[in-house]
Amino acid sequence: MTEIKELIILVTDFGTKDAYVSIMKGVILSFNKNAHIIDGTHEIFPQNIKEASDFLAESVCFYPKGSIHVVVVDPGVGTKRNILVVSIGGRIVIAPDNGVLSGLVYKYGIDSAYKIKTEDWCVEPSDTFHGRDIFAPVAAKLSKGEEPMDNFLEKILVSDIYLPKFIDEPVFEKDKIIGNISKIDRFGNLISNISRNFFLNCFNDCDKLEVYINSINIGRIKKTYMLSKPGDLTALWNSSGMLEIAVVNSSAEKEINLSGDDAIYIYKR
Repeated sequence: MTEIKELIILVTDFGTKDAYVSIMKGVILSFNKNAHIIDGTHEIFPQNIKEASDFLAESVCFYPKGSIHVVVVDPGVGTKRNILVVSIGGRIVIAPDNGVLSGLVYKYGIDSAYKIKTEDWCVEPSDTFHGRDIFAPVAAKLSKGEEPMDNFLEKILVSDIYLPKFIDEPVFEKDKIIGNISKIDRFGNLISNISRNFFLNCFNDCDKLEVYINSINIGRIKKTYMLSKPGDLTALWNSSGMLEIAVVNSSAEKEINLSGDDAIYIYKR
């Protein structure tokens, strides 16, 4: 594992109305009063493992090495699924073994992997709130770095971790790239599965390319939103390097009649 720090980031689907997040913070601080806790997000759609996977893949690398990321999006809470502690790019992630690590692992790989041995130290955890009884105490123990990890962790093989691929890969066919919408953000921007790196491996002449969503011609890829007029559809590379369809000062989701199987094309003209 990597050097331990006291920065703990919480990522859950709990929302902020109920006491769940507050309780987890209280447990962490009971073990380590010097822990610095950050709310990554608590607005993952309930039990949406893919959304949580995407969030982690996009955000974890921007935190310092040694930071501890606690992920409680856990429809299988109370079952025999493992709870994992993995090191990815020098950051530590605590998460259920339900596929939530897929985005991170396929993007960055894994340095080392462990599972939590609850039977050795956790007395009768709740069947419905492992965030309080297992995730939070382990995060606090790791943040202090005082207790030998062998007391509560057991090394496992990366091949033992459940890592489904949630996002279809884009396809390159002769003179076009075919992709789809992988998510819609809170601004109504349509985020595709077409990365800038994939695009550059397919085309080298950006001036002769046009973007379509279904049969709608969006035109060339712009550098910023404001190179298009308010209300106009625009295509650009977002801050994560993915092709995004947006409407300036509005919502692409509202402006486009989406069908659920919408295709995004980049054509060479």
